[in-house]
Amino acid sequence: MTRERRFRSCAKREASRMRVSIAIALVFLVAAPASARAAGWRVAFEDSFDGPELDGRKWATRYVQQNGTLDRINDELEHYRDDHNHEIHDGILSLVAHARHAASSVQYDSGMVRSRQTFYYGYFEARVFLPSARGIWPAFWLNSDYDSDGQLGWPPEIDAFEYVINEGTEKADMIHSGVVVGRLPERGGDWLFRDDAFNQRWTFFKAPAPLNQSWHVVGLLWKPDSVTMYLDGRKLYTRSYRWLSNDGNLAPPAHVLLNLAIGGNWAGHNGVNEAAFPQELKVDYVRVCQFSETIPGPDRCGDSALAPTATEGQYHADVDDMPRTTLLSASVARAAARAGDEVLVHYRLSAVKTKEDHRLHILLVNEAGREVSRVSDDPPEPTSRWHRTVDVTQVLAIPADASPGNYAIMFAVGSRKPGHPDQFVPMNAAPEFGVSDGRLRYTVSHLAITR
Repeated sequence: MTRERRFRSCAKREASRMRVSIAIALVFLVAAPASARAAGWRVAFEDSFDGPELDGRKWATRYVQQNGTLDRINDELEHYRDDHNHEIHDGILSLVAHARHAASSVQYDSGMVRSRQTFYYGYFEARVFLPSARGIWPAFWLNSDYDSDGQLGWPPEIDAFEYVINEGTEKADMIHSGVVVGRLPERGGDWLFRDDAFNQRWTFFKAPAPLNQSWHVVGLLWKPDSVTMYLDGRKLYTRSYRWLSNDGNLAPPAHVLLNLAIGGNWAGHNGVNEAAFPQELKVDYVRVCQFSETIPGPDRCGDSALAPTATEGQYHADVDDMPRTTLLSASVARAAARAGDEVLVHYRLSAVKTKEDHRLHILLVNEAGREVSRVSDDPPEPTSRWHRTVDVTQVLAIPADASPGNYAIMFAVGSRKPGHPDQFVPMNAAPEFGVSDGRLRYTVSHLAITR
């Protein structure tokens, strides 16, 4: 925001007073732009894929469901894998789909990424190069994460884009975008703005040329009460929308997904052109900016010329993510032990309360990823009353029949309900502990077991 200032001066003033007035005016004019905007965008998340491989601290490669292991949804033909399905070259991430021949059918291995960080509201932008085969279905979207007790729900969902080619109803010059309203009227869905080339009934934009022949920037502005979609800086629609669970309450925060699905009733309506594989969804960058009402920031998200201005994107929100317990430190009494021994493990938490009371779990996991032992204890203070640093020491009993080898010691906060041993609560961890294994368990150390 700029402000215009007018200065008046008398024609007859002493020369010294004139110089003082000019000096004050110059100081004021220089200082004014720095304080002119007490709000703006801040980058909350960004990946330009400049490293040699996908950053596992930022991204998971499976859906959050089934303890972070779900590799396929709906009636699609792909399974998400890590077998050359996430290639990075020259700062470009390629989500690659390969055709795999089974005994009597063709399946596809493909790639997806899901942000480990979650968000409430902001501007989400990705620069992508879309694939071209019949039967492809790439998407850039937001889906709700775990709540504070480790439970999942759906909807809500926001689709920045879905790009389908079935050479029937869906062609290369069409791109879909929308929100999932479901049966809850409070979510909204009303159209507040619509570009003439955006089909309201079937929620797609028809471009003047195929969209898979060059790079495109897709932007999504998500406010507490609306969603706006942009393609290469062109605003395609604005719809009212509230991020609510089916009980009418604010849903858990959203993670960001980009995936390359194959087939199914929609994309595979006329079959999949197997001969055109492998196919790639290329991603140059992904960026998330959130609006700050009090901290000065740039007028555009990451200085992107195609992003909405801070004036257009401004919103008020009481939250920008869900508070999570953080694992601050961990120590293990020794690095090696014999089968049948006990090992002391100590960790410190910056604790955030949960809705229900949960237990602390320490797990021994073998090299194949299988849990071989677990100790579950009540914390010194119930998790529903957590509000400060918590120090805990647990005794890990190593099974007497444990085979010699290298094991991981993992930590989680989770359910105390019978029959729900793996309903873990979402957490963060200090950087030295890396990220969870997808099941919200954090590796705190490694242990060599001998006979």
